[in-house]
Amino acid sequence: MVLGAGVMGVAVYGLVGAMAAALHALFLLLLPRMGVPLPLANLIGFLVASLWSYGAHARFSFRRQTRGRAFPRRWLLCQLGLNVALSLLLPWLLAPWARWWPVVLLLVFTPTAVNYAVWSLAARQVARNLQPLGPPPAHHADDLGLDPAINRAIFDLADRGLLQSTSLMVGAPAAAEAIAGLRLRPQLTVCLHLVLSEGPPLAPAGQIPLLLDEAGLLKLGFAELLLASLWPFGRCRRLAQQLAIEVVAQLRAFVALTGTTAIHLDGHQHLHLLPVVWRPLMRLPPELRPVWLRTVREAWPAGLPLQAWARCLVSAGWLKWLVLSGLSLQLRPVLRREGIATNASFAGVLFTGRMADRALVACERHLRTRAFRQDGADRTLTKPLLLLHPGLPEQGDLAITIDRRYRQSAPFYASRWRYREYEALGGLEAALVDLG
Repeated sequence: MVLGAGVMGVAVYGLVGAMAAALHALFLLLLPRMGVPLPLANLIGFLVASLWSYGAHARFSFRRQTRGRAFPRRWLLCQLGLNVALSLLLPWLLAPWARWWPVVLLLVFTPTAVNYAVWSLAARQVARNLQPLGPPPAHHADDLGLDPAINRAIFDLADRGLLQSTSLMVGAPAAAEAIAGLRLRPQLTVCLHLVLSEGPPLAPAGQIPLLLDEAGLLKLGFAELLLASLWPFGRCRRLAQQLAIEVVAQLRAFVALTGTTAIHLDGHQHLHLLPVVWRPLMRLPPELRPVWLRTVREAWPAGLPLQAWARCLVSAGWLKWLVLSGLSLQLRPVLRREGIATNASFAGVLFTGRMADRALVACERHLRTRAFRQDGADRTLTKPLLLLHPGLPEQGDLAITIDRRYRQSAPFYASRWRYREYEALGGLEAALVDLG
């Protein structure tokens, strides 16, 4: 029975592919007779055949997986890109052997095999998206303690059961108020939000001069810390030594303020993912060594309009995602070896700062359809994590004005998206129902 279904599936796939080839040939024959240049006619025929394949393979070839639903548009772009690349590269690479029949077969059937792989993967993704929604991920908010407006948003969402964890900036202006609020909410998991790029330090200034600017504020940027990770010599080595002093100072302050014996840690602007930051953490005594670190393992969600992806492209969210994913890939084996836990998956970098509306719903759905079970095979993985940065101002103006010593965060929190993220999380369940 299974074999028969497989043969039938291949037959249907072949029929759809043959019709795509026929469409391509038809346009290639007819358009030049109408005065269309041959290269343009070939391109039009190729695009029409690809669009036919995009719709027909979802509706017929892989109907068991897709139930007739269309593939996400990114798979069409992937198929087009691979076909164009193969049509250009393969003939050029194999030109010396172009008359050999095995090479001819390779040129003919390689695009077909690649197309089958692309549409098979697309069908699997649609099938996963059609699965019943599983349990929600842990909803997490950064920057607790930075401003009263941020504290209000986080605590209100936690009181409504919409937020399960948050990250505390121990040296920030509203940290004392944040600690008072955390004592009233023992159900809210709190992490140390390691701050290295702005605001006042916690270590004595004389011990960390390379970390500070003329005003005595932290100034470390991503590029400088990446260089220190790759080049542990000279000034970079001294910077790493001073960095370890500040990290320990913030860890000690976090333990003193929260009374925790199990430190969860992440970083402001994800700087904790850089080797120069996390390597010293592995050498700390047990009372300061984190038991959990946040990593970025974020898949691209389906069901988003092109406008959302265009915004991701313009804001360079994809570039940030690429860099942080690579750093997390390097860190995860270390965490597993050291017995330090991390989140199984993640959402919140691709659309960072704008996790509202369709982006929030798509990320939530994606994390819910990827079943997570903590079994004996790997106890170091915890629930998937969805990251937001909500804010709740008191006045009618929805922009938040934070302490000017946090110059990098100031424009971020001046955006009305902070309030939109707060509202979007409150209406997330209703949005999931509305969008099916």
